[in-house]
Amino acid sequence: MPHHRIHFHLHRMTMTELISLLAAISFVWFFVEKSISSDHLRYTTEEKYVALRPIRHRIGNQLFHIASGYGIARTLKRKLYYSLPESFNITRKYLNQLAETFPKTARIYEILQNESVPQTEVQMATDTDMFKACCKFYNPCRLIHHPAKFLFLKMNLVQNRRYFEDYLPELHDILQFSEASRERGEHSLRLLNMSNASATMCIHVRRTDFHRFGLETEWNGTVSAAQNIARKRGLGNYLIFGDDKAFMSSLATELERDTFTGAQPKAFISMFSEVTDFYLSSQLCSALLLSAASSTFGWWLGFFARNQNAVYYYKSGRPVENFRFLRNEFFLKSWRLYDGGHG
Repeated sequence: MPHHRIHFHLHRMTMTELISLLAAISFVWFFVEKSISSDHLRYTTEEKYVALRPIRHRIGNQLFHIASGYGIARTLKRKLYYSLPESFNITRKYLNQLAETFPKTARIYEILQNESVPQTEVQMATDTDMFKACCKFYNPCRLIHHPAKFLFLKMNLVQNRRYFEDYLPELHDILQFSEASRERGEHSLRLLNMSNASATMCIHVRRTDFHRFGLETEWNGTVSAAQNIARKRGLGNYLIFGDDKAFMSSLATELERDTFTGAQPKAFISMFSEVTDFYLSSQLCSALLLSAASSTFGWWLGFFARNQNAVYYYKSGRPVENFRFLRNEFFLKSWRLYDGGHG
């Protein structure tokens, strides 16, 4: 029988050989056990977890998701996790991109791949209208003593500053650029070849997909607001971020015609990646105009902007915008509403 053969060989081993064999078995078992425990960490610890419904949206929404998720997890004294079946590959892609750009983000969550793990779902968002549910604050404090190990909150987009405002210093630390991201950003700065780069008025434009909501960047209001803010703050450069290159090019041409201060302004267009735009904002934007204030990508440009006291969001007065303009909910407290003439 097999066990007799094992016994026979063990009997004939020297003590040194036996000790070596046992050490090898222990060594292999250590790594097997370590691999299992890292894949199923949630089974071997008393820690509790919380997840938000995953999204397939772009990077601005993903950043809100991770920031609000982190804030909710801190409030509930849990750890953030993502429940990501195979159908959520785009979410994985963005999480990987964020980890490459901001390495500390990978430390604040875990990914749950086993769909059979029992998760307790809680319906947090009570509004069925997405335009309200996306941005409304649903207080998570009522769940502090919830007994479930895996708490899965059914919420939409969680685009509300109140979820994470108590943890802003921690988020600024978590969202520090990697060395590689800084190097790419510095290379992009050199390509722009700006003179007096610190005197830069930044503008974010969003048009392509916002037309269907009636929330796209307007021409007249954006030109007027950008010029007024730049004049009052003594900024001689413009840097335009956005998604409509033709519109941005026309805007740059128009802004360079402004000779109000007697000097010829220079307008530049960013053709770089989204994460490089975040870095450029952190280095260049002495003032920033969010001309389509409902844009979450624009919001994060504001988050990274070098001057937090000169981030302006533009309200055109269109009724459809009202759902976003809860000033104590969506925008950071130091940001300013631009409603004409006040820079």
